[in-house]
Amino acid sequence: MPPIDVAESLSSGFQKSWNAHDMDAFGALFHDDASFVNRYGMLWIGRSAIREGHRFIHEGVYRDTTVVNKVVRAEEIAPGAVAAHMLSRMTIGPSMPHGPRALNTLMLFIAVQESGQWLIRTAENVAITHPMTDEPVLDWPHPLSPL
Repeated sequence: MPPIDVAESLSSGFQKSWNAHDMDAFGALFHDDASFVNRYGMLWIGRSAIREGHRFIHEGVYRDTTVVNKVVRAEEIAPGAVAAHMLSRMTIGPSMPHGPRALNTLMLFIAVQESGQWLIRTAENVAITHPMTDEPVLDWPHPLSPL
């Protein structure tokens, strides 16, 4: 499978499971030994920690969030390994303490193929709008993004 197809498939699964607040499906996108750094710099290690960490926020302040993702780069970095960058626009509802707004992030993830299945092995999400003020940290929209 071409690297862009791998990345877009995982990005789509991420978006669908996030928007459905289905953290079991979300967790299934990740390798058993995956790591994930969220936009606050918290490190979760292992599929279970990633799933349950996201479940916690989706049952709380993220219960009314949705995301729209767009892969902007994907490349094979080794046989059976793809690195991808994905822009994500999160729409936050009234459940967040500082109210409804939009937040933009850039995620880097590395996917590996095992037994014919592509899974995210590691991911790091970086806010490109300030998480408290919504002021741009990086230029948005990104020149490569149709979002």
